Amino acid sequence: MIYLEFAKLFSELDNVLAITLAGSSVAPISDSYSDYDLYVYTSSPILPSTRSQLLAKLGGKVQVQASFFEEGDEVSFEEGPYLDIMYRDASWIDSQVKDVWELCNGRLGYSTCFIFSIVNSRILFERGGWHSSLLARVSTPYPEALRQNIIRRNMIQLCGPIQSPYIKQLELAIKRDDLVSMNHRLSAMIASYFDVLFACSCKLHPGEKKLERYVKAYQLATPENWEKDLRLVLQASADKKSLLGYVQALLDNLKAMLAAQAVKVPYLQGL
Repeated sequence: MIYLEFAKLFSELDNVLAITLAGSSVAPISDSYSDYDLYVYTSSPILPSTRSQLLAKLGGKVQVQASFFEEGDEVSFEEGPYLDIMYRDASWIDSQVKDVWELCNGRLGYSTCFIFSIVNSRILFERGGWHSSLLARVSTPYPEALRQNIIRRNMIQLCGPIQSPYIKQLELAIKRDDLVSMNHRLSAMIASYFDVLFACSCKLHPGEKKLERYVKAYQLATPENWEKDLRLVLQASADKKSLLGYVQALLDNLKAMLAAQAVKVPYLQGL
């Protein structure tokens, strides 16, 4: 397999601590569009020139520094899935694990996606058991404090008693006829919505893709009419007259689900 050739090449670098295969190809849900997501954990950066030289040996079309969310490269081939390579500083991923999983600090959307990528990875190479130790740190039961903090932080931002929650920002964007801002706020709202759903059922957040399929596969607790509400919101994303009402229904049903499950989260009452 091409990803094994990649791992062999990069494992020869002294600053590489681990190489893992992750993403859709090894996650619980995959499809014919899945590529190979490779994570390279390092103690110091690998120079782009070094990466280019090594990747050229794989025989595909190389794009170095094809960075999106993280530092990365891509290698494509005439046939078969391409390699989507991400380089992670070991101290950085350590800080993410500590901040989210151990200190239980929630984020706005995608709170546990880095934890998900660690848990749902296949180790291709590791030096001195480095990735195995990292995995052991996040293989504990889902922290209740983290669950509460994710729900609290995202619900407050969605519709809570702050100066400018997402719902108010969306309303202002509609009044201004600002379609770009409307879509920006709507995307953030949906990200927080799913963050709450995954946290509520103590499931790790898989990231930005195939979220509806993961909700069903994991049998998450869901609000009444959640699929219908979500579809109505997305289909009305450029419709000023109906969008706000659909969003309000989506959030009302989310709040009702939390109340029905007696989710005990400080400051959640009254939202």
